[in-house]
Amino acid sequence: MVPTLTLRRLALKDEPAFKLALKNLDTLPLFHFAQSYRRAMTYSEYLKLLSDNEKGIRVPDGIVPYTMLFGFVENEIIGGLILRHSLNNFLLSYGGHIGYGVLPKHRGHSYARKMLTLAHSHVEFHKISRLLIICDDDNINSIKIIEAFDAVLENKVVCQSEKLLRRYWIKPQNLC
Repeated sequence: MVPTLTLRRLALKDEPAFKLALKNLDTLPLFHFAQSYRRAMTYSEYLKLLSDNEKGIRVPDGIVPYTMLFGFVENEIIGGLILRHSLNNFLLSYGGHIGYGVLPKHRGHSYARKMLTLAHSHVEFHKISRLLIICDDDNINSIKIIEAFDAVLENKVVCQSEKLLRRYWIKPQNLC
């Protein structure tokens, strides 16, 4: 039997799973997995920060309100997904509405695609009419995932680190 993937916010009971996932990050940038988390934070401080950010409370300059969701298989966190409720100039060029990451040991099981599909209800809740998803031009796996949702490539841009990025637009109904 294939385990079921769920996508949800962190809860107090998830602290051990979250700490284990942090240990397994390997080369995945922290911002792709746990937006705004800093290793000096306590878990309860992180939960409060996520709750405040989602409600638009004390959102730092340059950051937009967002919902941080985590993919769980049984009681293990396999990845994270951030849904930004709006775009500022930086996100419009280089970040997009959605960012996601799957922990290295869980790749190859279509979890990223499943997390994007499960994010649909959150996209609807925030009344986002078009989703911008951006990925590195050489990230073949992300390109395949994004294009599987009938994404339209608008253009390619060079980011501050001189990497080439692809900017895709997706209709929320295509996530279903």
